[in-house]
Amino acid sequence: SHGAHERQIALRQERQYVARLQHDNEPVVSNEELSVPDGACQLDVIERGVLDALQLRTLPRRPPSAGEVEIQVSAAGLNFLDVLDVLGILPLKRPALGGECAGKIVRIGEGVRAHYGLTEGDRGVLFAAGSFQQYVTVDAAQVVVLPDRLSDVEAASIPVNFVTAWYALHQIARLRAGERVLIHAAAGGTGMAAVRLAQAAGAEIYATASPNKWESLRIMGVKHLYHSRTLAFHRQIAEETGGRGVDVVLNSLTGEGFVEASLASLAPAGRFVEIAKRNIWSQADVQTMRSDIEYHIFDLYAEIQNHPTTAAATLRELMSRFDNGELQPVPCTVYPLTQAVQAFRTMQQGQQIGKIVLT
Repeated sequence: SHGAHERQIALRQERQYVARLQHDNEPVVSNEELSVPDGACQLDVIERGVLDALQLRTLPRRPPSAGEVEIQVSAAGLNFLDVLDVLGILPLKRPALGGECAGKIVRIGEGVRAHYGLTEGDRGVLFAAGSFQQYVTVDAAQVVVLPDRLSDVEAASIPVNFVTAWYALHQIARLRAGERVLIHAAAGGTGMAAVRLAQAAGAEIYATASPNKWESLRIMGVKHLYHSRTLAFHRQIAEETGGRGVDVVLNSLTGEGFVEASLASLAPAGRFVEIAKRNIWSQADVQTMRSDIEYHIFDLYAEIQNHPTTAAATLRELMSRFDNGELQPVPCTVYPLTQAVQAFRTMQQGQQIGKIVLT
């Protein structure tokens, strides 16, 4: 038992935790693994608010109905949306953790082989609610056949980040060759996906990231790099562009002053796409500061809910570009599902480069 001097003690699964400060560049390391229950399991959260409340619980497998397939999940991508969800600060409700995965089809429902050309043993990648589980049963129309050149881990890193970046840069911002684009948090999963797509489009990239991650972006060919935790990028971009600024901003930073500095970095009639989930500006707020620019808020989760067929078609088109070598996956850090707490904590602290994938 801790002493009486402790002002707050948290009780989690018969363990006692107390608050301690640590440097934000020192990740919390733990060898503790989640207990694996009997049968198929799913990652769940006991109580929202702390990452230590994650657990693995038994989840019965559901046989596929007509037009459905059951997939044995081998890899599932982790997104900041999942971290916000577990911490209880996500401004929307989801049925379960996880949103993308890759794996092998193990059972098919009636009509699947004839209508979709899918069969047992095929590898697929897809958007899937509750993907942090060993088996998912889904509509066969949502499954995209996985190219041989991609591993399951690489495939699981693609759907959320690349489709988000594709919608933001191409469908919404209409990014063209020769234009300048500012990509915030460019060393993260969506940021790196945006870098890949902007390069393929022939755009000139300006990127923010923590300085210890700049080298990974330089290796990708990014030349204009700025600190993601200060507002100096606005002045530096103005100097490097002769005061004109960038044509497109892809924003995910919500710290004080970042939206203002990013709006000020836009050229006349520029396009600003917001993909953050919290503390985002309204159209009215933006128009007060920059009435000449286009401002769009994009939410992939809502897009999948409202237009699942379109989202799957976009993923299928992107997968063909990976298959022919036009696009390359981003770097991945891999954790087994039993080390989910460590994986979530790494993302919470912003320690990873590229994507985190649970296997």
